Amino acid sequence: MFLVHDGCTHGELVEMAKEDYDLDKKTEMVELTYSLPNVILEQMGHDTLPMHVTNDRQVRNLIELCKTHIVRICVSRQCQVDYKFLV
Repeated sequence: MFLVHDGCTHGELVEMAKEDYDLDKKTEMVELTYSLPNVILEQMGHDTLPMHVTNDRQVRNLIELCKTHIVRICVSRQCQVDYKFLV
């Protein structure tokens, strides 16, 4: 569960996810997504894709949405792997 304050940046939100899920801050990339609340989906259509949070403006939109709706954020991770080939 995240408690996100007004003015939170994308970088801060990513760092919170990494800390809460004990992810390696140097090698793991984090992707944040969420589904729109059902009330909004009913108006737009149920086939709407998840919303990606990739910048500060999208974090502000997420914060505003959370003021009136319950929103579940999906935290996905991807590890960066260095491949070294032996010749």
